[in-house]
Amino acid sequence: MNNGGTYGPLGPSPLGMSQIRPEQFGEEDEALIPTAIVIKNIPFAVKKEQLVELMTNMNLPLPYAFNYHFDNGVFRGLAFANFTTSEETEVVINHLNHFELQGRKLRVEFKKMLPLQERERIEREKRERRGQLEEQHRPLGLPQLQNQPSMSSLSSHVPTTSPSPIGSRVEKP
Repeated sequence: MNNGGTYGPLGPSPLGMSQIRPEQFGEEDEALIPTAIVIKNIPFAVKKEQLVELMTNMNLPLPYAFNYHFDNGVFRGLAFANFTTSEETEVVINHLNHFELQGRKLRVEFKKMLPLQERERIEREKRERRGQLEEQHRPLGLPQLQNQPSMSSLSSHVPTTSPSPIGSRVEKP
């Protein structure tokens, strides 16, 4: 495992690359998320916990959310991580980008926002799925069940001065 980079203001800069600064992004890169990264080219045998352990051993900030991406249940060498600040994110990118792990060089970059149309499509599909789930959990339209009074509605019609069985007893002299 060799990072083989030069050092910049935030630590090693792989392959002599300049430090990445999210605030330096131009108009065309506004769709980047400054606190989220994508880690690509992860060896398939490397478990999520092993990658977190590597980050810990390198004294890197740890993400508050970290997920491997699976395609139909199969890991495809891709992970997503979210950090609290853009500074933490930048440190991780600068240390892990081009880092060699089990013979593969990791590619680490800021996560991009999905295009608006794609985000809207996903939200629409989520709403549709929620609607289908709600339909599955609605009671069947059985009129005989819906017309029957509930116990609470029956008890609400009980007169407050109902006779008590004890009060109706007549005392014998």
